Amino acid sequence: MMIILEELIERIHLKNCLPGKEWIAGFEKRWKDQLSRRIAQNLPKNRAEACSVEVLEDFHRKLKDTIERNNLERRPQNIFNCDESGFQTDVGIQKILCRKGSRNSHKVVGSVTKSTYTVLVCCNAIGNYLPLYVNYKSLHLSSNWCQNGPEDAVYNCSPSGWMESSQFANWLENVFIKHTTKLEGPKLLIFDGHNSHLTIPLIGMACANNIELFCLPAHTSHALQPLDVMVFKSVKNAWRNVLKDYYRDTGCKNVDKITFPSLLKKLKETGYFSRANAIGGFEGVGISPLNEDKIIKKCETSSVVSSTENVYQIHSMHTLQQTQMMPTLQVALDLAVD
Repeated sequence: MMIILEELIERIHLKNCLPGKEWIAGFEKRWKDQLSRRIAQNLPKNRAEACSVEVLEDFHRKLKDTIERNNLERRPQNIFNCDESGFQTDVGIQKILCRKGSRNSHKVVGSVTKSTYTVLVCCNAIGNYLPLYVNYKSLHLSSNWCQNGPEDAVYNCSPSGWMESSQFANWLENVFIKHTTKLEGPKLLIFDGHNSHLTIPLIGMACANNIELFCLPAHTSHALQPLDVMVFKSVKNAWRNVLKDYYRDTGCKNVDKITFPSLLKKLKETGYFSRANAIGGFEGVGISPLNEDKIIKKCETSSVVSSTENVYQIHSMHTLQQTQMMPTLQVALDLAVD
């Protein structure tokens, strides 16, 4: 038996029981209709492990109960998602054309490119957006930082630059409640359960205004938050283009607090805060319309690839397991040679 196995290993180009370049190339060719190489997005272990079947089933059960209890099945306009995101002034690494053999290739940018401006975005399941909420890092808010921005935008500040409890309560009162009072019936607000978002006064304000607060399970916003899934990726790409145009037109002036509102307005005018992306986000994560299969499927997309010296495993690849490819795939996917 050992002789047969050794001959088989030699025939399929395995050295020390591990596949080489030729085996990997043949493997990819054989399964080209079902497999393709993709650039893996780094996913923290705690986020990957958080999207378990048990957690997602519990999330669906509670969300379904909340929607039915508030009669929101036919009122998608009353289902909202809010999330804050940081807009950096760094355009990132760019490829440029230069003379062959050049070792040091540089691109001139602003002197300060590490600034980050926090913007809270909120939309509902039919693609309507509430006014943007900008939060600066400062102890006091200057009126010069609140001009030439998007229509109806609201501005605030905090020592950290991120949304803290008082800023979130201010947003709920002056943006969410103000712009949703005309909607009939209860409103459902879905958001991540960060400590800064939940305080006793805020919960009281929500109850007084017929608002149901619904927290996503911990470390699952990358999979269950509509804004994260569909809206922010395209918006951030458009933001980098806005920055490139600004640096080119101004000779790489810094993006300060006075300048940021006008750039945010240009970003909004690009159309990437679109109804289609918002609706697609709610549909894609299975929130509206409520779809248990789409929610549970998030367990499969949060795959964990782990390896030790001689053991290679892939979890949550149910569709691949059904094709009985797992024994080979466990070795192959993590050993592709550059």
